[in-house]
Amino acid sequence: MIVFYTVLIISLIANVIMLFLLYRAYQRHICDNAEKQMFLLMIKRERSSRFIEKDSPEMYIFNADKYSDDYPLYEVILNVKADEEFKESAKLSINKVDKLQVDLSSKYIVTLTNNNDCTAQIHSLLYERYGEISFLPNKDISLVNNNGISLVFDIKDKPQSMIVTFKDNQLIYNIEQAKGNVIYPKLDFDSLK
Repeated sequence: MIVFYTVLIISLIANVIMLFLLYRAYQRHICDNAEKQMFLLMIKRERSSRFIEKDSPEMYIFNADKYSDDYPLYEVILNVKADEEFKESAKLSINKVDKLQVDLSSKYIVTLTNNNDCTAQIHSLLYERYGEISFLPNKDISLVNNNGISLVFDIKDKPQSMIVTFKDNQLIYNIEQAKGNVIYPKLDFDSLK
């Protein structure tokens, strides 16, 4: 009988040790996979960051008196509505205009040019008060191969940032952090998952 209990106890201890070792191996496997995923994400971010520095569309901001480009001009109007509970919602309307049709004195102009053969598309505008507002897809405002557009904004409706899709990435142009009249993009790392 003592032999039976001894064998049973040894068997239980061996099973507990095996379970512990299996659990440790499983944890290592999960950690290895997590590390591999993080490593792949870091490589993707590094490659994407490198292309941003040389290939991304260029953005400039101008006052009316300094604007001289011949790119198509679009007026961007922020339409804000309030419901019965005074909750505000906002939409954008984009209209092609002639330089002579718009009084540019109380406005500013953002010019986006693409020197690459890949298409760039304005995805959305980000406002502090209203959040992200989609920029409806429009062939006229897609940028391919050395073309550009200029967007006219009212000073009071100035967005914080513009999000542009380019080469399956989203680039964030922070309008409030322009250096001179140039706005440099940053990669939206949340879109790289």
